[in-house]
Formats: sequence, structure tokens, C-alpha cells
Amino acid sequence: HPQMCEGVRATTPMLELTARSTISAGKLAEGLSFPNSPRLLIQAHKDSGLLSSEECVLALALVESGQSHLFSHWPPPGMKDNRKHAQLQQLSKINAGYAGGLLAYLKNA
Repeated sequence: HPQMCEGVRATTPMLELTARSTISAGKLAEGLSFPNSPRLLIQAHKDSGLLSSEECVLALALVESGQSHLFSHWPPPGMKDNRKHAQLQQLSKINAGYAGGLLAYLKNA
């Protein structure tokens, strides 16, 4: 049983990043088919050891916030991984630079 990305929890009114919660396999797979699902594609990268927990948490939080287009173009694990890390580094930098992070920005947009 693959370890799910830790840290994404649905709250009202928005998603919150926490280190205590997890996304269940059932929620990730609900109505989705790999590789067309950004959620499952991100999880596959995590399961392959290509994404850190922090990268996975941020990516899944963005997907859950309606930003799946940011990851829908990703090829399978092992292909263009440097570009994926660069994208996540940019998103992480933006997340850290905005009060409340990207999820707060999306909520206020």
C-alpha cells in the first residue's frame, strides 16, 4: 500500500496545509483514471520517490483548489523530472512569499 501524501486537509472555507492529515487512496482514485488525473499523476511521482512530501502536499493542495491545469501536462514519472521540480520550486517560492500562501491568494482572487 503506497504511502499517501501527507498534509492536505479540506477545511471551511478552503484547503489548509497541515502535517497531520492524509488524503485517502479512495478520495484520490474516486472517479479518476491514471494518467489523466493530476491527483494520481502527482501521487505516482511521490510513490516513485521523485517528489518530496512537501512538493506533493503543495501540488495536491493546488489541485484540490481547482488548479489541476498546473500539472495536467506532466509526463509520467522519470520524464522531464527536472522541469517538474523547477515548477514546484517556483510555486513554493510564490507560496512562501504571499501572506497565507497560494491557497489564500486563490481564495482572495
